[in-house]
Amino acid sequence: SFLTDQEILKLSCVEVHNQSTFDSLQNPVPNGLHDKRLGVSPFDRNASCLTCGLTSNYCPGHHGHISLVAPIYNPFMIKDLYRLMKSKCFHCHHLRIPEHKIDIFVNCLKLIKAGEVIQSQRLKQYASALAQDLLSSKDPELSKKVAQATANLQTSAAKNASPAKKQAQKLKQQQAKQQKVDEENLRTLQRRTNIWKEQFEHDMLSLIADIEQNEGRKFSQTSDQTSIMQK
Repeated sequence: SFLTDQEILKLSCVEVHNQSTFDSLQNPVPNGLHDKRLGVSPFDRNASCLTCGLTSNYCPGHHGHISLVAPIYNPFMIKDLYRLMKSKCFHCHHLRIPEHKIDIFVNCLKLIKAGEVIQSQRLKQYASALAQDLLSSKDPELSKKVAQATANLQTSAAKNASPAKKQAQKLKQQQAKQQKVDEENLRTLQRRTNIWKEQFEHDMLSLIADIEQNEGRKFSQTSDQTSIMQK
């Protein structure tokens, strides 16, 4: 919300802190989500609102608030916040919009606040038409001034973007360097794995050979004993 804590408390008529919503008779409990101070249910036509005293046909409903133990994000404002983040400069933290356009928008908002909505629209249209006339003007002096102003804006934007660009290049170089280190470590690990594999196979073959040799000795000894017993 764009409202401050004080403004929310000023608009609120009840603090919701009761986990129960209805009692055993299905009546709204105080300080619950359906507290009668928040408005009258449309199904209860005979009841009156405890805040404004009106019935369900005329009660507009009233605000309540829940006190949170920690700040949380409002999911309904993520899109607006994303648009604002895209519209600002991450170097100077100002909106990426020329000053003359800011003046136009400020004056339009002042007219809207004063109730002059039509005049606000006319001012916006007039400013847009004037900008088109300036860009398409055949006056050499005016065209020169417009070109110079455009060049100044581009130079200023390039200066403001240069630190961010350098930082991005530095980060890219660090990532490339880290990738090379990771690849070298992977190759080293593969070589060691192959060496361990060969050593393991050699040890296993030696062990199998020893076992077969021992089994052969036992078999020959058993055969000798059998022949002696037969004699």
